[in-house]
Amino acid sequence: NAQKNSKGFREKEKFEDETEEDEKEALRVRAKVDAEFYNGTCEDVTAVIRGRELPKEEVLVIAHLCHPQPSANDNASGCAVAMESARCLNKLISDGELPRPRRTIRFLLVPEMTGTYAYLATHEEKISKIIAGVNLDMVGHDQDLTKGPLLVEKTPEANPSYVNYLMVKIMKDLAKDGENFGGTGKYALFKWAVTPYSGGSDHYVLSDPSVGVPTTMIIHWPDLYYHTSLDTIDKVSAEELKRVVVMTSTYAYFFANAGYEECLWLANQVTTEAKTRLLDTVQGELSQLMAEEDKSEKPERIVKALKEVEERVSYVLNREIGALWSIDKIVPKKEKRMSKAYLRNLETDVKRLAKRDLERVRQAAKMYSKAKGYGELPVFKKPKMKKDEKTAAEMVPRRIYRGPISMDLALEKMTEESRVAYWKMMLKKKKLESTLDLAVYWTDGVRSLLEISKLVKQEAGKVDLGFLIDYFRILSQYGLIKVEKKPLE
Repeated sequence: NAQKNSKGFREKEKFEDETEEDEKEALRVRAKVDAEFYNGTCEDVTAVIRGRELPKEEVLVIAHLCHPQPSANDNASGCAVAMESARCLNKLISDGELPRPRRTIRFLLVPEMTGTYAYLATHEEKISKIIAGVNLDMVGHDQDLTKGPLLVEKTPEANPSYVNYLMVKIMKDLAKDGENFGGTGKYALFKWAVTPYSGGSDHYVLSDPSVGVPTTMIIHWPDLYYHTSLDTIDKVSAEELKRVVVMTSTYAYFFANAGYEECLWLANQVTTEAKTRLLDTVQGELSQLMAEEDKSEKPERIVKALKEVEERVSYVLNREIGALWSIDKIVPKKEKRMSKAYLRNLETDVKRLAKRDLERVRQAAKMYSKAKGYGELPVFKKPKMKKDEKTAAEMVPRRIYRGPISMDLALEKMTEESRVAYWKMMLKKKKLESTLDLAVYWTDGVRSLLEISKLVKQEAGKVDLGFLIDYFRILSQYGLIKVEKKPLE
């Protein structure tokens, strides 16, 4: 053993010597990049099916046509679906099988994100008139080869919208292409799912609350060949492309032609899904409350968990009510009054359900506490604010321009030391990077950063308050956002 250890030590010593020698002989190269800023153009490709009654109101079908590695699925597939959807709808309208829609449908092919910025900046007067959007990104996968399911990605929770409920309904109806042996039930023969907002493509710009174009995304993820030269035409499925064309065309035409009757249907669809989400939320939180076993389990834990249930239900309720009232935007003017009364009734109905189910959870928690031998539950005591919480409670961020925040200009202004420190912070918190965009989305000039952090936690299931404080301080320092101080009460 001594000989083995000695040999191992000598080998390690030799390795270290060789490593030091390699480092001494390392080749260093200094390069000079000759670059400048100048006025230029960005080419977007667009076509429209003109609306008959409200031509200035638009539904947007968008796909990106460039990429660091332009490939078959990413994103020739999205462009192909947009063009085929345009062809199909135009033919059905020209042949008289569908009436010309009330609103305009715009098909837009852009350099990813930069093209969307350019289009919106050039047509800022049109933004408020775009009532719905769908982003097509990597939509033609042969699932047997790429392994990724077909996804509908919803809008961010800071921008709740009716658009999610229609696209999800369309997906669910398409996912009934198989039938059981007895013909008594239908199910999907392809993989699919509905996911919360994630970002990373053109809907990231459009769905930003400061822009306000509610845009869902259709995408496949994960993808074994993402951003590689192996993303070739043999990985594309004609059947999948057809499926997404149906989804896109149905979605676009429904909103482009929506009148009072469609708004009534949509309001009830939102209400049904809202109730389902509330019921799932309540039962999920109750299951977690009663499943957690801990040697140090105390009635205070149950009370704390119950408080978290109440906060979760309140959050979900507010998001669903926001989505319900978003329908008012597309209700025809002459039916506005009647529609508002109906929406109020539906809102009351959803609130009653939330109230009733919360009471059910409270009753279950009390019975659970007695079953554990704790007796009556104590009164919840609000914990004292920690240092970071006090700091965040005093910070009220306000956005100073429309659209997502880009750090590029700030990074140019930073010293090398500051830039290195910034990248180290981002690398250390890489798994929380997505929460930064969500926090900016929740920024409305009224909420404190502490309130924003709680909303991000509800939406993403994770948050790091210290990370948010540091990030917003950097944004403020470089003029990307304004932070006002709010005295603690």
